[in-house]
Amino acid sequence: MLTLQEASLRHATFYLDRIRTLDAEYAEDKLRLFEILKKLDFEWGNFQGGYNWAKLNFYRENKAKYLCTMYPYSTSSLLPFRQNPREMLDWNNTGLIAAQKLGMHQNIGAHLAGIGLAYIALGNLDKSVSVLEKLIDFAKQIDDIRLLAVGVVNLSVAWIGLDQIERGREFSLFAIRLFHQLKDKNGKTRALGSLATVYAAMGQHRQALRCFEQCLRLHRMERDVFLEAGTLVNIGISRSSLGDYRKAVEALTEALIIVDKIGEVSIKGRILGNLANTYLAQGNYEDALARFEEALHIQRYLGDQRGEAATLGNIAIIYSSTGRIDLASQFIEASRTLFQHINAKKELAILLANLGLVNLSKGNYQLANDLLVQGYDASNSIGDQENAANTLVNIGISLKHL
Repeated sequence: MLTLQEASLRHATFYLDRIRTLDAEYAEDKLRLFEILKKLDFEWGNFQGGYNWAKLNFYRENKAKYLCTMYPYSTSSLLPFRQNPREMLDWNNTGLIAAQKLGMHQNIGAHLAGIGLAYIALGNLDKSVSVLEKLIDFAKQIDDIRLLAVGVVNLSVAWIGLDQIERGREFSLFAIRLFHQLKDKNGKTRALGSLATVYAAMGQHRQALRCFEQCLRLHRMERDVFLEAGTLVNIGISRSSLGDYRKAVEALTEALIIVDKIGEVSIKGRILGNLANTYLAQGNYEDALARFEEALHIQRYLGDQRGEAATLGNIAIIYSSTGRIDLASQFIEASRTLFQHINAKKELAILLANLGLVNLSKGNYQLANDLLVQGYDASNSIGDQENAANTLVNIGISLKHL
């Protein structure tokens, strides 16, 4: 008769094999995603139970360590659909320790990649850069070009998020060359998407749109609806930046339909935020506020503090624009506090300058002046002379009315 420990080990091993099979089925035929996710959801409690037993017994036996690394390693395609970034971070951190103890090099690389992506999803881009640089060094150490390519393309995303656009461009181009060398079309398409984001950050929105539309065609050829949804979001952002709000809403709504169908929460928050920004640009404050509030709920659930801070600031812009100054002040303070907590100095400087400009246009001169002075100080503190100079001009305008 099996002991409880033996039965638990058998259960954890069985469900590792089961979830690994589902992951392989998805990798083979991405059109089956919806069917496979239903199976994943039906047995999710058993998968989590198997992993939790392994983690609880991590220091008791090597079989538990093996399970701790193999659960996240073997299911990296499917787990992001159902894990929030904090759980993904926890599983990969534990898996990394296990893989290091067992000397499993491929797993070590995969866990470093997973940790880096989890930090990106959480908005902790500085930590993401640190982890992904370790991944790149490790890939070079074991001479693994594919792992190097993964680290490089993920690092490009982190650099772009930190507004290090030139570094983002360099790493995007490097990733394209690596994936081309590997003859990996999917990887090359992902790197092209990163390069498109660089063009968008540089204000070259038409070039960005062309790249994103090329990525969309390739994702549809590969029948990858998850990446299709993410690319539709980027197309929507590009369309909105070009002033084509109708087509922007169409692309974002199409993406929203896809993620609702697969139950993917993290991208949904991004879609809602960008729909809200599009409505805000059109002066549709009611719909913008509703979408921002939905996005805020998701960002808090996921622990995305950078996204939450930005959304709080956008809600403050709506309240300022509609004359609800007391509410605007509350959201300004909440956004400022969160940006300061995560040390997002550039985002804070831009937020304060934008809020000052909005209040200036609405005749809220004292609040505008206070915000613009804070924005000027924040821009100077990070050496952003262009933003500081623009903000100084607006300070002069606000002072004329005081």
